[in-house]
Amino acid sequence: MGLAYLIWFGFGLFGLHRLYLGRRVSAAAMAGITLVSLALAQSGLGLLGFAATGAWALADLLLIPEMTRECNEAPGATAAAQAPAAAVA
Repeated sequence: MGLAYLIWFGFGLFGLHRLYLGRRVSAAAMAGITLVSLALAQSGLGLLGFAATGAWALADLLLIPEMTRECNEAPGATAAAQAPAAAVA
């Protein structure tokens, strides 16, 4: 959970903490909104996107513990399950 918060602190608007916790679709959505907002920042429209991802990232402050628990309880979350099977000779 600590690493997820560290990633959130550095890259929260890009959703990298969500990617780390296995939530690929919402991570891609956050990154997409932020990147489009960066492109539109000069026109002022980008501020709407930054407001949306900023609020989303702030809500994740409260959601990271639950997302971490779900990620850790997911099937195959243990190191033994993720290790490749030994070759049978």
